[in-house]
Amino acid sequence: MDRTKPIRYEILIPAGNPTALVWDENFNLLEKQNINDEILAKHSFVEQVGFIKPSKFKLTMAGGEVCVNALRSAAFCLMNELNLDFVDINMNGEIYSCGRDENGIFVKAKFSKNFEISHLDDLNTLVNLGDIIHIVNFKNLEFNNGDEYKNFAFLELKRRNLLDLKASGFINCTCKNDQILIRPVVFVRDIKTLFYESACGSGSIATALSLNLRGYFLDKYTITQPSGKDLVVEIFKNAQEFLGFKISGDVKNARKTF
Repeated sequence: MDRTKPIRYEILIPAGNPTALVWDENFNLLEKQNINDEILAKHSFVEQVGFIKPSKFKLTMAGGEVCVNALRSAAFCLMNELNLDFVDINMNGEIYSCGRDENGIFVKAKFSKNFEISHLDDLNTLVNLGDIIHIVNFKNLEFNNGDEYKNFAFLELKRRNLLDLKASGFINCTCKNDQILIRPVVFVRDIKTLFYESACGSGSIATALSLNLRGYFLDKYTITQPSGKDLVVEIFKNAQEFLGFKISGDVKNARKTF
């Protein structure tokens, strides 16, 4: 890779979740992983790095996982750059329809062919969204600090043999006075990152699905992130079959283009 040529990237803040998007120049897997490491080292507040090919409306994460907030960020960039109101983005072979609504930038899609949801026990639900799997936990957990919670979540993923998957997350959910709050921790295998996320789109979808499966039915699930921002999730069903989702929330520029 010719590193004399500067890499173009932007940093976005979708619902408080700092995300770097790199304009892809046919980088190979190793190059993407190296660029990921460089950006995370340079900008310590960034939590994930994606690679966008505007000509193909394609987004790939450095670790190959599905990242809904990166999708919303890519939609924000593409719609602004190309003067579009709606855009379809290919991520890992799935098509995601994106646009603007009253909450900000939305992503809407059918669930992947690998979608699965099941109760593990009274307090834990497993949600497989394709290239990321979440454990949604409803126990009242208390920790002294974020690092202590992150370590606990990592050990829970390890105990359930989920660390060998492309990406896995532990989402602790509490419901207080009709407010749904989550604490998401996500591990990405190939780039070996473990973040207590400021916000998590796929984790919010998994939480809405888990609540729905447990009989907590809402037209829209407003889910408060650790950032204090909300993501709004709609779940589409046919009787008991889960068909798809829509998730929306704000996206803001963090910095100018690099």
